[in-house]
Parts: sequence; structure tokens; C-alpha cells
Amino acid sequence: MPTDLSRRERLRDDMMREVRRVARRLVAEHGASGLTVVAVGKAVGVTPPALYRYFEHGRAELLGAVYRDSMDELIDTITAAVDRQPPGDVAARLHAPADALFRWCRAHPCEFDLLMGSAYEQAVSADGQLLEHVTQTIGPVFLPMFIELWEQGFDYPANEDLPPELLAQLRPYLRSMLAGAGMSDVPLPLGVAYWMVTGWRQVYGLLCMAVYDHIGFAFADHQVLFDDTFRGVLRMMGLEVSPDVVLER
Repeated sequence: MPTDLSRRERLRDDMMREVRRVARRLVAEHGASGLTVVAVGKAVGVTPPALYRYFEHGRAELLGAVYRDSMDELIDTITAAVDRQPPGDVAARLHAPADALFRWCRAHPCEFDLLMGSAYEQAVSADGQLLEHVTQTIGPVFLPMFIELWEQGFDYPANEDLPPELLAQLRPYLRSMLAGAGMSDVPLPLGVAYWMVTGWRQVYGLLCMAVYDHIGFAFADHQVLFDDTFRGVLRMMGLEVSPDVVLER
């Protein structure tokens, strides 16, 4: 009997993996709107009612699974980019994951739309709550480099140089980034968080323009535009592009 149960569990796990794989493919090919219980069931060879035995909340749960799988893949990609850089080379360790993020999103436009675009509002949990935004997971990957810059004494805005309304919003942002990185005890100044947000809004803005091809009428090579943009982000923090940066091109 235990062997039989183990076999059933293995078969169930295999089916769950196949369903998630197919769901991801449907989103990649057709966007979030292309993911339906009927389409997934047809692709894996089961009826829609049978599929609910694996994903009892149906489409919402399937889309949540695609969201998490896509987020995990993206985080693995940018973390690996950091790990390829020389230890202590902060410019390279900021540049490489940003470049990897840009390339991944351009290669996976529909997943980008789900993680950071208009389809994000469909990524809900079983109880109808929005899933954690990918920014809350991406930020902690970059945070250690900003902490290192702070420890090295790089310049950042003082609180009195920032609008009070902005400071009030930077506080929860910084708390989230520190908690996500397991560094809640680090007394990082809000001015450093300001540099993080400033860099992110430039990268994210360009990501949207590139993925949605908003400027395709003029810019055929978005990578060149990204390279120039991130060079500016580094200079904003007193850094230059590292000659030792390792980019996967």
C-alpha cells in the first residue's frame, strides 16, 4: 500500500509539473489572456473538471503558478549574473544583473507583462490577494551592493534635501528591501534608498519602452539605449562601467 501511494504521489507531481509547464507556455505565446483551464486541459490530455483536482482554484491558481515560476527564473538569472562578477567590484555587480534583467524581460515579453506590466493585477492568490510584486524580490538582489557603497562612504542625499512626502514613502520601501534581503538590522539611510528608486525608475521606464516597443519607430537597438542609460545610473552614484564586468551577450 505505501508503494502504491508513493507511486500516485509521483504521478501527481509529474502532472503538476506538466500543467505548470504548459501554463507557462500558453502565457509566453498568448499572454495572460491566453491561459484558460480548457486550453491547459486540452494540452495535457485531461478534462477541465479533472484539472481542478490538481489546481482547485482553476485559472487564478494556474496564473499564480506561472507568476511564481517566471519570477523564480528571473531572480535566478539576475542572481547568477551577480555571482559571475569579481568580488568587490560594485559597479560590475550592479551593472551585470541590471543587464541580465533587461535581456530576460525583452526575451520574455508576456512574462514581463505578468510580472511588471498590465497583467500583474491578475496574479492573485487563492483568497484573491495580489501576490508579492516582483520588485520586492528584485530589489534585495541589488541591495547588498548599495550597502557596500554606503559603507565605502559614497555620496547620497541627506533627508533634508528630499521632499518630506517622498521620505514618507521611502521608509516602507526601504523596510521592504531590507526585510527581503534578511538585513532588517542594517541602518541604511533613506538617501541610499532614494538612489535605489532613482536607478530602478530609469531601468523600469526603459524596460517598458523596449518590451512594448513604444520607441521602435526610432530605436531598432534597445540594448544600446540600455547601455547608455545604465552608464548614466552608475555615474549618478559616482561610478563608471567596470572594465571587468562580465555580461552574457
